[in-house]
Amino acid sequence: MRILSIEVEGLWSYRDRQRIDIANIPLLVGAGENGAGKSAIIVHAIIAAFYAKFPSPGVQADYITDGTTEAHVSVEFEHGGATYRIGRTFTRARSGGQGSLSVKDESNTSGWRPLVSKAHADVTKALSELIGMDYDAATMTWISEQGATGKFPEAQPRDRFKLLSGLFDLDVYDEKKKQAETKGAELAKRHEALNGRIAELDHTLEQSAEVAEQSEQSDVDVEETLAAEQTRLDQVNTEVADLNSGDPERRVREAQAAYDVVHARRVQLADEWTREVGRFERSRTDAVHRHQQTTAQVDARLTAQLLAVDERTSSSRRTAEQQKQSAAQALTQIADAEARLADVRTRAAAARDQAVQHRQNAESFGREVSEQSGVRAGFKTEWDALKQREQDANKRLETLRTSASGEHATCFTCNQHLSPADAQALITLTEQDLAAIAARQDVVKAGGVTAGQAMNAAAAGQQQETALAEQAERTAEQASQEQARMETVIASKAERTAAKRDAEMVLLDLDTEADQEKAKAHDARDAEIAALDKAHQRELAGIDQETLNAKEQAAQFAVIPTEERDLANALETARTAVAAEVAEVAAARADLEARRTEIRERINALVAERSRRNEAINQRRELKTRIDLLTKDREKLEQEQETYKTLVKAFSQTGIPAMVLAGMMEQLNDSINMSLNRLSRGQMQVRLAASKDGAKNVSDNKVTVYVETPSGTRTYEALSGGQKFRVALAIRTGLAEAIARGTGAPVETFILDEGWGSLDMKGIIDATEAVFRLSETTNVLTVTHIPEVRDAFPNRVEVEMVGGSSVARVV
Repeated sequence: MRILSIEVEGLWSYRDRQRIDIANIPLLVGAGENGAGKSAIIVHAIIAAFYAKFPSPGVQADYITDGTTEAHVSVEFEHGGATYRIGRTFTRARSGGQGSLSVKDESNTSGWRPLVSKAHADVTKALSELIGMDYDAATMTWISEQGATGKFPEAQPRDRFKLLSGLFDLDVYDEKKKQAETKGAELAKRHEALNGRIAELDHTLEQSAEVAEQSEQSDVDVEETLAAEQTRLDQVNTEVADLNSGDPERRVREAQAAYDVVHARRVQLADEWTREVGRFERSRTDAVHRHQQTTAQVDARLTAQLLAVDERTSSSRRTAEQQKQSAAQALTQIADAEARLADVRTRAAAARDQAVQHRQNAESFGREVSEQSGVRAGFKTEWDALKQREQDANKRLETLRTSASGEHATCFTCNQHLSPADAQALITLTEQDLAAIAARQDVVKAGGVTAGQAMNAAAAGQQQETALAEQAERTAEQASQEQARMETVIASKAERTAAKRDAEMVLLDLDTEADQEKAKAHDARDAEIAALDKAHQRELAGIDQETLNAKEQAAQFAVIPTEERDLANALETARTAVAAEVAEVAAARADLEARRTEIRERINALVAERSRRNEAINQRRELKTRIDLLTKDREKLEQEQETYKTLVKAFSQTGIPAMVLAGMMEQLNDSINMSLNRLSRGQMQVRLAASKDGAKNVSDNKVTVYVETPSGTRTYEALSGGQKFRVALAIRTGLAEAIARGTGAPVETFILDEGWGSLDMKGIIDATEAVFRLSETTNVLTVTHIPEVRDAFPNRVEVEMVGGSSVARVV
């Protein structure tokens, strides 16, 4: 990315529109009085255009020029082989205005094709995605704001770690950490609910046990009491039999007793088997519920395994995709360079030929200048001689006239006596000589003017041809530089092709490995589900068989058997046969029946108690089974919670981000030291190291800066001003190069806002040399108020206040 031009209007002290074109200027310094607006047009205007940010907190209206309601700023830049223009409009309304991002397109009427034209935030997002750097990344690399040249090395070790994390987009793991924390919270709620349910069932089971313990009779007591009551009933039955043996209604009573025994036994057995049917049906429902839960847990494990596969391969996939994209972009640039190389060579040769021709023309004009200068000098010499002759003739004439009027005229040549006539003759001859001199002077004067004009014309031609030759030579030099850059780019074609092919192979391998691992997980899940289904079907088959048996038994005892029907018929026959009863026998029978009824009621109560106790035992057994199942569910849930706790830890800054950053360190150090080697003539090296020396071998999230100098390893703070300057520049350019690898387009502009004032004279000399070396590969824009720095730069942006408004021009 390379800045081509800057334009500003209505911002800071730039009331009127100002534009500076810096496309072909590798070194440029802003010079002018303090407050004139050097930093504004070279630094702040670029930041405002790229990121809609201003140099200090405050509303944007504070930066709009007094007396204006709207401000404009735009920057043209090259990136990835294309030319872009980003522009912003700011109003006095809070956060007012909008921006636009366009790409150069000659097919468009305006020459520019709009890409984004929206609110500032949208344009800033589009610009950041295009060049691969947001504001924080830019000010960490190619934009050095005032007082922040050493922003990275001067930061605290923990802050350096945070800066690199943001710079290399490691914050993406924060979202994954939040997702894992959310899932962990959900699991915690489910765990709490399970704990509550288990506690509730435990409480019910304890209450059931307490009720059983608090019962007045134990199971043994109930059985003993039931046996005793059965004995009493037998005794009463015996008495009734004895009574009936002599009783007219004996046959009725015997028939009734026989019928009651058979009927009560059948009803009791029918009730017991009906309860068994209900118990088996509940067991079947519980078995189905357990199977559903187990199947859901298997599916949940499969989902977790698939998520783990995707997360393991995502990092490698992103790296391979970035490498593939970078190689593809580089190959596109190589193809463009190959297509344009012949034209660039032709332009360079043509420019050199033009320069030679213009130089020859200038030499021809120079010879003509020399010739005409000689002619003009000859006329000048003759003119001087004529002037001298004229002066001498006038003196002689004056002498002769004086002599002619006197009595003793003498010759001015031989001092001999002259007669008046002779004197007059000499006067006439002298006057004729003066006339000839005047005529010749006119000729000489005209010749001198003509020669001077010819000389001036030749000198103008020489100057013009010399300027054209210099311009052609600059064009040839620029074309040669462009040719060299293209040839360098083309030379990396094989390497870039191999890198792209390697990245594609890595992506194919990742897909194959991930698919195989997922297929294996699916097969394991299907096998486990099949085994569970098979066991479940066996369990249901057993329960269904037991249920069917119980229903058959219940149905069997629900049907009145022949024996019971016969006893009922016998009872009815006996009742018909007996017409009357003896009062005493009836009274005795009534007493015995009352006793027998009372005993039977106690027996029935004891039988019901025994059944209730058996039902309670069954219920407690079922409660224990349910508690065991819920406990197993809780254990599995706790294992899943541990998994997500591990993920939260892995996605925290001490986990995967720290490992990824450590992996980037070697490549980043290589980039920094490649720049520092050039800036320091191989005298220094920097090593950035992510330390892991915290307590219990836990990463302390620090990045330490080590500087190797000729006098040994030093901290950044112990370096001289010039050394700090070089190290800071190298770190910035190294970080910029690391980011540029992701976008496929190098950063070819470096902005340094002041920073010279903290250096002594040796530091200024060292820093100036470093900047000059940096300019060999990157355009450098800087601002200074120090004359020694300003004078060292070949090009300047002169900024001055004219009529209350700043004016900027490149000189």
